[in-house]
Amino acid sequence: MQSSSKKIVEICGLPGVGKTTIARKLTLDTNIDRVILTKKSRIVTNYCLGFIVRPKTFVYGLYFAMKHADSWFNFWNNHVYRYARYSSALRSKLPICILDEGPHQSIFSYAIDGLTEKEFKHYVEHTPKADLTILLTVSEEKRQQNLNKRRIQQPENINRREMHDNLKSAQAFLSTYFVQMPCAQIVHTSEEAERLIRQCSV
Repeated sequence: MQSSSKKIVEICGLPGVGKTTIARKLTLDTNIDRVILTKKSRIVTNYCLGFIVRPKTFVYGLYFAMKHADSWFNFWNNHVYRYARYSSALRSKLPICILDEGPHQSIFSYAIDGLTEKEFKHYVEHTPKADLTILLTVSEEKRQQNLNKRRIQQPENINRREMHDNLKSAQAFLSTYFVQMPCAQIVHTSEEAERLIRQCSV
């Protein structure tokens, strides 16, 4: 956890629930930061710094990524990039820093090909923790509308039914686990998520 003067908030959830939309909207507030890393040099630097300050969680995340990432792109995006964003958030100078693509979000990426309950549990238990982690859920109709707006095309060889079921399993596990975490909340609307995040600065 961070000092009382600064809070890290991670928003996670299925693709299309509105994580990035909320983060972009809230960063219009001068007291709220959103980590954006575009240069590879900054990503690598922040990742290495994270290894220094959170060695146990970063080592486990590395082990998990090496075991479950099926390509260099997925390894980079699901582990290096998202953990680097968390590391960068630790040094944010604003009262609130939002992660809309943080370490917890990777569980959905890994779940696409299927994970056991034991693997879900181990990953979440060893994931770097924010001061507040929000699991955002919306109706399936709303989620599909958002995905259609983004015009995301899935590879033709992917089993969409299986992918959908695996993603829903990840959401169900996180919902069960988050109920037991004092620093986690499950919300069902963007407005509720925004309210919780703004309250962090009070």
